[in-house]
Amino acid sequence: MLPTPLRHPAGTVVMVWLLGTGAAFAQVETPNSPAGCPQPSYLLKVGGDRLRTPLTVKLNDKAINLGKPYELVSQNVTNALTTQNRIQLNWQPKKLSDSGRLYDVPVELKVMYGNRATTIFQFSPQAYPNQRQLAYKFSAPPQNNLACAGDQYRVKLDFSHAFGPFEWTITVDGKHYVYVLGDANIDLRPFLKKGVNEVTLNWRVLGGDGQQNLGKNKVAQVISTVNGKTKNLLTFGIKNIVGSTGSKSVTIQIR
Repeated sequence: MLPTPLRHPAGTVVMVWLLGTGAAFAQVETPNSPAGCPQPSYLLKVGGDRLRTPLTVKLNDKAINLGKPYELVSQNVTNALTTQNRIQLNWQPKKLSDSGRLYDVPVELKVMYGNRATTIFQFSPQAYPNQRQLAYKFSAPPQNNLACAGDQYRVKLDFSHAFGPFEWTITVDGKHYVYVLGDANIDLRPFLKKGVNEVTLNWRVLGGDGQQNLGKNKVAQVISTVNGKTKNLLTFGIKNIVGSTGSKSVTIQIR
C-alpha cells in the first residue's frame, strides 16, 4: 500500500494513504444482505457548470460520458465498478467567479440498495484551486453487509462549510470505503458486518484561518440507533489549521 501525494491550497505536499487495486477487475459482487435487500447499484451525479470549469471523470481508467457541459448528470455507472475501484477527476477552469474562485462543479458517487442511498465519494474542485486532478481508491461494500438492516449506524460530518473545508476518508477494518469533502451524513451499514467492526475517520484541513478551535464542537460523530435507542459512539472536534491531519477510531460490535 503506497501513499498518494496531494497538494492542499497552500501548496504543501501531504500524503494520503489509499488502497491498492486488486489484481483482477471482476464485476461487482452482490453482497449477501438480509432477505429482501436489492442488489447494489452505483449512481454518479455531476454538476452542470462545466462550461466554466470543464471536468472529466474516470472510473477504473474508463472515461465516463458526461454529455453536454451545461447539463446536470445523473447516471447509472454500475458496470464501470468492480470489487476494487479508482475514481479520477481532472479539471481545467476557463473562468473564475468575481471573487476569484473556481465555479462549483459538485461530483457525487453513491451506492444504492433500492431507494437507500449511501454517499461513497463527494467532491468539488472549488476546494482545490491549485490542483487540477484528484484520484481516490476504494473498495466495494463487503459480502454479508448490513445495508438493509433495521438498526442504523451513521457518520455525521459538520462545520466544514463554515470553517473548512475539511477532507474525510472513512475506513472499516482498514479498507477505504468513503471519501467526503465537506459536510455529510453517511450511512455506514453497507460497510459493516456482523461481529466486530473497526471504523476510522481520517481528516485533513484544506481551508481555515486557524483562529477557530473546534475541539469542543461536534465536528464528527458516529451514531447508532439500535432497538429504537440512539447513542453517540464517537464524537470529537478538530482545529481548522490548514494542513493539519488526524484520525479517530471506534469499535462497533454487531450481533
